Amino acid sequence: MKSFFSLLFSFLKVGFIGFGGGSALIPVIEDEIVAKKKLLKEEDYNNHVIVSNITPGTLPVKLAAAAGRKVYGIPGMLGATIMMSLPGVAITVLLVSLLSQLGDNVVTQIKFASVGISVFIIMLLVNYIKKVLAECRQTNTLTAGWIIMLLTFFLTGGKEINNILGLNRAPIFDISTVNLLLLAFFIIFFTGGKLNLVKGGIAGIVGILFILCSGKARIVENDMVFLAVKIGMLALSCYGIVRNLAGSRGGKIDSVNNKEKPGLKGFLAEELAWVVYLALMAVPAAFIIGNIYNYLSQGLISTVISFGGGEAYISIAETVFVSGGFIPSEVFYGQVLPVANALPGPILSKVLAAIGYYIAYNATQSVGAGLILANVGYAASLAASCMVFSLVFFIYSRFESLELFQTLKKWILPIVSGLLLTTILSMLYENINIIMEHNGTVLAGLAVCLVIFCLLMLLHKKYRLHDIILILISGAVSLVICNIFALN
Repeated sequence: MKSFFSLLFSFLKVGFIGFGGGSALIPVIEDEIVAKKKLLKEEDYNNHVIVSNITPGTLPVKLAAAAGRKVYGIPGMLGATIMMSLPGVAITVLLVSLLSQLGDNVVTQIKFASVGISVFIIMLLVNYIKKVLAECRQTNTLTAGWIIMLLTFFLTGGKEINNILGLNRAPIFDISTVNLLLLAFFIIFFTGGKLNLVKGGIAGIVGILFILCSGKARIVENDMVFLAVKIGMLALSCYGIVRNLAGSRGGKIDSVNNKEKPGLKGFLAEELAWVVYLALMAVPAAFIIGNIYNYLSQGLISTVISFGGGEAYISIAETVFVSGGFIPSEVFYGQVLPVANALPGPILSKVLAAIGYYIAYNATQSVGAGLILANVGYAASLAASCMVFSLVFFIYSRFESLELFQTLKKWILPIVSGLLLTTILSMLYENINIIMEHNGTVLAGLAVCLVIFCLLMLLHKKYRLHDIILILISGAVSLVICNIFALN
């Protein structure tokens, strides 16, 4: 029972400090669950990271669900997921409901404090990247690790680099996180981790075509060419997987440590648990509010098709809920997004819950109805994300011993590290924007972040202060500095 409450407290803590989006929370959760509390083995956590990155929905929710299930079964799965996501969702809905009374100043002060908290997250990301490179050194793959990490950053960080430099043009090679992962999985699945002249040449040509078609600059704009490239990648990936299966001990899958893998009954129990949880939230709401089917179904669908993190979900939510007439554009962009972006936690869950609140409140003028429908949207985001994750993880665990999956496990962390470099730049840019909105400059924004970063590193190394204290210090320092800029 002690491990259960330790699990809940750990994810509640992550929920309160979870700024920066899904990728940023990978090292935060690992530091809390693996390094400090030792509730999970690093190998298990890395498996969770792999599957979370190839499934839709909100990444930190899936990591929480997987860790909770591993530590304490279905109760742990539900408890960890709710504890991790609830703080950000609850505060988002509360602020959206009070925004007209409190005014924009509350959101502004939250943004000011988030500057320092974001720098704390950046410190954790830097330490995580250093750890990954140290592990590469131990396995004599440091050079390859650096190349993969920097190539990942080069392919995904174009927009962030242009933003920092103030360049108003589309980056040439900037591709989305999900497309980067698709490219990486294609290369690994097709080659099996073993490059020769033929396989390397084919993978290189197809990969370059994919980058040219999927990059934000759209150097190759022909949709038929892009479709042909994606079909080719799928066919070559399947070919590589089939060959790997055939070569794996005569087609037999290694069953060592099978007890550690989720069985069919366990998988079905997880799926049923999420169905029951969603029904418990939705059925009473339907009786109290009336017809919620349209919102609920759109919430589930938008979650299932949401690949690529919170930024990707914003465009999906805009298409589904703004263009679909659920919520006005001015409310979505003027209230929901500013509040959701300023707070910790998974943005998908925060946005979907806030939209639910607005829909019910606008229809009934009842705060209670708004809170009830917000909870339905929140539950839908958790259930849809975790049910797809459980399905893919169940399949992945059957084939984990295959050589290509071993290769995937070997290189996923340098890939994630490259994505985190992009996340660091994105967080820096958001912090600079906050300061520039209140009489600051780009250099002033960078200077503020650097000062807070150095202060945190000093306090962390010299005094070994607890994370909560470091967060409070960084938030307070940025709150004071940003208000000084606002007064000038």
